[in-house]
Amino acid sequence: MNERENGYLTMALYERSFGAEASGDFVLPDYQNEIRRILHVSQTVLPPAKYVGDESVEFNGTVDYQVTYIGADGGIYSIPLSSDYSFSVSFDVGNNKDVIEDISVLCNVIAESVNTRVSAPRRLSIRSRLRPNVRIYAKVAPNAQIDADVSPMDVYRKYENVSCVSCKGGVSDVITVSCSVPNDAEDTRVVFAEAKVDITDVEKLQSGVDCRGNVIVRMLCVGEESGEYKTLTAKSAFEGSVDLEGGAGGDVRVYGMTSEMAVNMTETGIECSVGILLQAVACRNDNVEYASDVYSVRNECECIMRSVNSRNMRLCRSSNFTVSERIPLSDTSIPEGAEILYGMGSANMDKCELVGGKYVFSGNTVFTSIYKKENDIYSADVSVPVKYETEADAADMPACFDCSAQVMDISMKLADGNLSIDAEIGLSADCFAETNVSVVDKVIFGDALPDRETEIVVCYPASDDTAWSVAKRYKVAPTKVLGNPTTDKYVMIE
Repeated sequence: MNERENGYLTMALYERSFGAEASGDFVLPDYQNEIRRILHVSQTVLPPAKYVGDESVEFNGTVDYQVTYIGADGGIYSIPLSSDYSFSVSFDVGNNKDVIEDISVLCNVIAESVNTRVSAPRRLSIRSRLRPNVRIYAKVAPNAQIDADVSPMDVYRKYENVSCVSCKGGVSDVITVSCSVPNDAEDTRVVFAEAKVDITDVEKLQSGVDCRGNVIVRMLCVGEESGEYKTLTAKSAFEGSVDLEGGAGGDVRVYGMTSEMAVNMTETGIECSVGILLQAVACRNDNVEYASDVYSVRNECECIMRSVNSRNMRLCRSSNFTVSERIPLSDTSIPEGAEILYGMGSANMDKCELVGGKYVFSGNTVFTSIYKKENDIYSADVSVPVKYETEADAADMPACFDCSAQVMDISMKLADGNLSIDAEIGLSADCFAETNVSVVDKVIFGDALPDRETEIVVCYPASDDTAWSVAKRYKVAPTKVLGNPTTDKYVMIE
């Protein structure tokens, strides 16, 4: 009875974003300069490890911080710190437990905000507000069960097709990338360094994806004697792979992040060692055929239906876009005559809509400027709304989405009473739509049907009748129904 049914429906067991927290209390070592004032705290949320149970999933991971502050001597200093986070989610398989074939878990954790409190010159506490986005999908076989031994020749089925997403996610091992920056000044001190991962090429393999790109390092440095600040940059190519637990297909999106970083001064310059992680999601749509109705021409027949809220992919890609803003200084806390020493930013895209046939991802980017005024150093944040538009494959509102974004490159300067910001933002996003599918779950056969004496039956169908509904009503093979659905009658020949 199931020889034509193929593939699996994709059922959403869990799709939710919620609030979580990471926190830590820290004491700086004696060799680190004391804290006078916090300038900025940057956050990198590393992908969590996940432990999948029968009806729950546990997650735990790490948030890496880079705390930039003014020391007791008035200079800028930074220190890397980290704290752990954990959370769990429960999902309900309902009455589908016996038909679930596979479960895929996608999880992305975004850092939304951070609060820092300094309780002593070397003691501080950090609290991060996190937003995990967890999606759990199950593969459901659409095969109907039969509770009696009946001849397949006497049973007819109505088939329909639906597009269902198949998705897998994975994280690479740590990829170590080295680069060097020439530096002639012997008294240079690296205040802090940050690295961005620019992925330029993704190749799909049978078991995952290969990625190539560049690691871009930016460093704020100061001359110990001159007190002058400058920004140094370096770029180094990398290659890496991500295993996607059974293969990649369709479209792939990849997001790169820094997991560790070391900077060393040498006689010839500054040597950097950067560890990066690649987080990948691969999605494809499969055409799945299933039985939506069944009847018998020899026995009474009852169909027990099962409703599946299935998912199909509408978007899965990585992209870069630019942001250019000119903000009056009067709308910021930066005073006239200040000197911008360094600029950085963090992007958070937390909304997706279908607007005018396009999917629009929107959110905010917080740009931070570290500036100098009258021999003292301060920081100022500016929040800028940002959005990314892309053509939609179909006019479906998103049922769920996920988006990671980061500021890849930034330029900040003061001119004509304005703060000018030019930035490039890297984005990795997907978007799923939903389709409600009614599947025949079980077929129950009853008493034998009585033989009919007539050879020809003329039926005057209702406006919503089809050849299938008429054949099922009169318990005849669909091929026995003659006529045109646009006319007012069907003729059945026994």
